Amino acid sequence: MKMEQSPAEWSFANREMLRQRVSDLLASDAQVDQVEPQGSLAAGTPDLYADIDLFAHLHPGVSDREFFSRLPGLMDTVGRRLIDGLSFAALPAYAGTFYFKGFPLLWHVDIGCIPADPRWHVDSKDLYTAKRWEQRFKMWIEAVKLLLRAEDDHADISTKPPRRL
Repeated sequence: MKMEQSPAEWSFANREMLRQRVSDLLASDAQVDQVEPQGSLAAGTPDLYADIDLFAHLHPGVSDREFFSRLPGLMDTVGRRLIDGLSFAALPAYAGTFYFKGFPLLWHVDIGCIPADPRWHVDSKDLYTAKRWEQRFKMWIEAVKLLLRAEDDHADISTKPPRRL
């Protein structure tokens, strides 16, 4: 079932709703054996700016590239996608990046495609040479996230008197 209205409000509950929707969708797919959260959400240390990182562990015989190529169609059932991309940090594995309308851009969803056995990994070297504006966009979003986190970490600087050495 597609989400009819996406919440624009920044809250942990809304991000969790998006994470759960994508996790449930992946878990129900016949090619997926298990869905595993990753990153700060899995570690229990997310801030409001944390993205959603998931591994889709695939059944034996399913190649990572085959499942990766199906991800955009699967994500159509979550909601309207603004941007799709490839997470180059994950190469040589495959990881799709998806930005959804109505959710903060910082909450993009990264889905790593993990084959059951290295024999079902299909080489991805051809993707290294791809010039993708989506990657530049994702790097810009990551830079914004770092700036926002720095602002939060140092929000009280202007109210503190300067320290004397």
